[in-house]
Amino acid sequence: KIAAPTSSDKTMRLVSNGVAPLDAKVAIVDPATKRVLAEGQVGEIWSKGDHIAKGYWRNEAATEETFRAYTADGDGPYMRTGDLGCLIDGELYITGRQKDVIIIRGRNHYPQDIEFTVQQSHVALKSDAGAAFAVEIDGEERLVVVQEVERKYRMRLVTEVVSAAIRQAVAENHELQVHTIVYLKPGAILKTSSGKIQRSANQRAFLEDSLQPIAVSALNAVEQGAEEKKEIEAALDLSKAQWQSLPEAEKEPRLMLYLKAAIASEIGEKIDRISDDVSLMGLGIDSLQITQLFTRLRDRFEINLELPALFDARDFRALASTLADAMAGAAGSSLPPLQVVERTELMPMSFSQKRMWFMDKLRENNVAYNLPFALKIQGALDVGAAAKAFESMIFRHEILRTVYVEQDGHAYQKVLPAPRWGFTAEDLTYLKEPALGKAIQDRIDGEARKPFNLATGPVIRTHLLRLPDQEADALKGRAAEQYLLLVTMHHIAADGFSLKVITDEISHAYEEQVTAEPSKLRELTVQYADFAHWQKELFDSGLLNKQLDYWLAHLRGVPVLDLPLDHPRPPEQSFNGSNYYFQIPKEQVQALKQLSRTQGVTLYMSLLTCFNVLLHQYTQSEDICVGTPIANRTTPELEKLIGFFVNTLALRTDLSGNPSFVDLMQRVRKVTQGAFANQEMPFERVVEHLGVSRDLSYSPVFQVMFVLQNSTIDEEFNLAGVNVESLHTAPGTSKFDMTLELSEESGILQGDLEYSTDLFEEETIVQMMEHFQQLIQSAVENPTQPIGGINILTKSDKDKLLIEYNSTDVDHPLTDCIHSLFENQVAKDSDAVALVDGQERLTYGELNERSNRLAHHLIHLGVTRETLVGVCMARDADMVVALLAILKSGGAYVPIDPNYPADRVAYMLADASAPLVISHSSLDGMLPPASENFQPVFVDRIGPQLRDCASNNPQLDIAADHLAYVIYTSGSTGKPKGVMISHGNASGLIHWAQGVFSEEDLSGVLAATSICFDLSVYELFVTLSAGGKIILADNVLALPTLPAKSEVVLVNTVPSAIATLLRENGIPDNVKVINLAGEALAASLVDGLYQNTCVERVYDLYGPSEDTTYSTFTLREIGKAATIGRPIDNTKAYILNQHGALVAPGLAGELYLSGTGVTRGYRNREDLTQEKYLPNPFENDPKYARMYRTGDLVRYMDNGNLEYL
Repeated sequence: KIAAPTSSDKTMRLVSNGVAPLDAKVAIVDPATKRVLAEGQVGEIWSKGDHIAKGYWRNEAATEETFRAYTADGDGPYMRTGDLGCLIDGELYITGRQKDVIIIRGRNHYPQDIEFTVQQSHVALKSDAGAAFAVEIDGEERLVVVQEVERKYRMRLVTEVVSAAIRQAVAENHELQVHTIVYLKPGAILKTSSGKIQRSANQRAFLEDSLQPIAVSALNAVEQGAEEKKEIEAALDLSKAQWQSLPEAEKEPRLMLYLKAAIASEIGEKIDRISDDVSLMGLGIDSLQITQLFTRLRDRFEINLELPALFDARDFRALASTLADAMAGAAGSSLPPLQVVERTELMPMSFSQKRMWFMDKLRENNVAYNLPFALKIQGALDVGAAAKAFESMIFRHEILRTVYVEQDGHAYQKVLPAPRWGFTAEDLTYLKEPALGKAIQDRIDGEARKPFNLATGPVIRTHLLRLPDQEADALKGRAAEQYLLLVTMHHIAADGFSLKVITDEISHAYEEQVTAEPSKLRELTVQYADFAHWQKELFDSGLLNKQLDYWLAHLRGVPVLDLPLDHPRPPEQSFNGSNYYFQIPKEQVQALKQLSRTQGVTLYMSLLTCFNVLLHQYTQSEDICVGTPIANRTTPELEKLIGFFVNTLALRTDLSGNPSFVDLMQRVRKVTQGAFANQEMPFERVVEHLGVSRDLSYSPVFQVMFVLQNSTIDEEFNLAGVNVESLHTAPGTSKFDMTLELSEESGILQGDLEYSTDLFEEETIVQMMEHFQQLIQSAVENPTQPIGGINILTKSDKDKLLIEYNSTDVDHPLTDCIHSLFENQVAKDSDAVALVDGQERLTYGELNERSNRLAHHLIHLGVTRETLVGVCMARDADMVVALLAILKSGGAYVPIDPNYPADRVAYMLADASAPLVISHSSLDGMLPPASENFQPVFVDRIGPQLRDCASNNPQLDIAADHLAYVIYTSGSTGKPKGVMISHGNASGLIHWAQGVFSEEDLSGVLAATSICFDLSVYELFVTLSAGGKIILADNVLALPTLPAKSEVVLVNTVPSAIATLLRENGIPDNVKVINLAGEALAASLVDGLYQNTCVERVYDLYGPSEDTTYSTFTLREIGKAATIGRPIDNTKAYILNQHGALVAPGLAGELYLSGTGVTRGYRNREDLTQEKYLPNPFENDPKYARMYRTGDLVRYMDNGNLEYL
């Protein structure tokens, strides 16, 4: 993949070749899977259109291969160019030729990447004037570099220095060893007439020794004499007793030699090329290889060795010293020897086999544990010899001819005699594309999804497809045979690590068949049944008790990982699944490897850290448990056996405290080391002892797996005389919620995410892996940042969250006051009815006059701007008059419910420091007595004074940022908090509402909500600002008995109340609009309102008092999922994690609100105000300078609506 560079000195400039013409199409395709790759990913360039030639003259096979190619999804035909490249913003960039790819030890490497690294390693080397290729040396593929030297260095080239720089650079960046470096004078490298490097021509010239070098640097194997070889063999066979008998001066050198030999055999390196001063991590060894070395050392020398010692050793000297200390100490508790046991007809199963057998019995026709792979074979395959090779393998490995039977309530394994073996064969040579591609895919899918019968066997099957011949050499016109071999096994008989054994066995056995040479395969000393017996003895002996204690302490109380799901989790796992394939680009992989080296961790640990952070950000959990497989081949006898040895380790990581990424790497390192050091304890036994209650809807202990493979199926699959290439096979199953599997190829990490289709949609998985890649990029760029702040969002995500979902800017007036908007309606039509209270009706003119008189009276009593005035009144016309009067006088009203307890009323009045309370004399007893600082104003007692007051609008300088009212919240989390709402806050709500609700909608609004709750603000002031009519009621359930019930058009209430009215048929036919807020609104209630009343629109509204009544809204539809919609005008919604970072679309987080509705804060609670009202880091507009933290959990739905959780 082409990616943004992390450093300018490690980048290669690519020049665009432009865009495809309108009548043509260019696709970038993975040549192995035929899948179209995403933008920026490197693959083979395919093209189609009218400009493409018809084919090759008189060469149908070559034409079919090159000009009639189809992608995996059937698109075509395309012409395959053989060139490698990628598309970025629609423009084509060419990166090389497919045929130039270098394959060493099964991994692909792009030569231009190596050439670039070489040319950047030393100033003496000329840019764009080198060729890298592989040749066979001493029976293995080795890397050769041919490179021109800059003219000024030609005569003074220090070969040793430059060669060392080249080898170090290539080793660090590509994990390859350069065998031979050929230095050429300027202009000597072989190129085409257009100046392109001819790698194949330079390779040919190298092999023919026709290059004219000015210098050559080659690594020549040291020819060891008999004595030296004998010494090495003795070192490899070293025992603790032998070591202890050595002279003191020889002990450390002998241990170092043994360690180097063990490492060399593991990584395929020469012993003499391993420096004394390098660490295991410095050699690029992964966690699995270190664990295997740990097991070998522990068992061979019978010592108590701690796994971290291998990771921590700074070099081989330190490692040898640690090993010597362990050997000089007390005797260890090594595992008992693995020996052949007496055979009976029925043999016990291993713990893993028992679990697999149980899973198979639990679900009929279960294919979740099928292991399929497909091999494309080109060349003259000897079908009989291939069948014999499989027959030989099945004879050698009892496990491949074992069945599983039940007797007396117990399950056993039973080994059958070796069968004669033949392929299920099918001829597809008559088919052409696209029918051929579909037929092949159907066969692959069919084999992968065909269940096994474990009671009758076999547990392996092979299906050979004969395909149309493929042109092997277009110039010579020779056709090559082509086959597809489908192999499927049941997991009970083999694990992923067995595949390497299988490839090795089949490769050797086939070669023996076609060459009639004696077998090179080592005789097997034990079989899987011996291992099963040994494992049971090991567990029963108590030797693993310490390991069991470790796991019980590590996993006790482990939580279920609550990933955000697209679908409800079914009561029982179906194991239905799919796979999503992706790539992590080389630039990121190299940067992560470099970070790993500096932190003393392996690539596995770094990737697991990244995965943990991803899961943390997706779930907000700080306790993450991820499963991982480990080979569990703890003795040399098991290394060449096929079987289900793999054990599962549950890696539980503590992410609490928002650690930095590098700190978390160390936590993961510690967890991984602890798990690897206790790997012999069967996972099945751990689960039993944990006493985890079995829930069939998910797997116990962990629900996600992480795998880093260090090899692929075709790395060792070499059949003599033919080419073998593996194809992707996906059985359409998923054993867990998801399994992330990564494997390195050509410096790129190939990703395969297997996921449950019962739980996730593909779009969710694609987004998740995009976030994984973005997370890696963010982590390597700033590894010291806290994990909660690591960015996982793509640019597209940020555009959605900050722009698309929050495009709410509307040019509403920002200077309006509530009472001014009412007065505007008075001026328009003073005779219109404004308020209905039972039989009493007030026009706009009458309501305005009464509220003006009371306002002037309040001004006389000392009310001025932001004076807080209590309102404790029955729900009648006087209450509405009082609210308007307080606003007109410049004050802010504080609503007090007459039914509140006396102590709550006293607290609110004291906290508000309200000098006045407007009330009725009938409520005198619940108010504090009059005093110097407090005076009740009973409206039913001041009639004469009011008549003497002016009836005109008070002319005061009241601004939009002045307080309009203070609403005290319920106080469920402590004492009531007074939320201070300004005129500007409320006018923003009013202007939005007038854009959504028509004059007809507001022509009759039921006002049944207590003024102590902010829904009343909508009912009263939105209505009066639009010229509508308020119809007062004590509560919404009184609607059916109101004298003016036939005039109610809009009801604004809570779902529970409307549900009661619906059940009692209490919603009049004239009600057309219902606003519901304050509680979750079930889809069934919405459907019932539409189906059983004359209601035309049901709105779902959400908002805290701190953001002025309503913040989001949506028009609910029948049969649609529940949602609280999107933000209202001039309001922005942000979903943040517990660390204040934006969460990705679809993920749960806390809702923060910003905009004109965000209120001033809490009265007399500056500490709480600072905690809940925060600066907005996502906007520069002053209108959105602050945001309110709601404490509510929400997530974005696919359509951009908010779902309340």
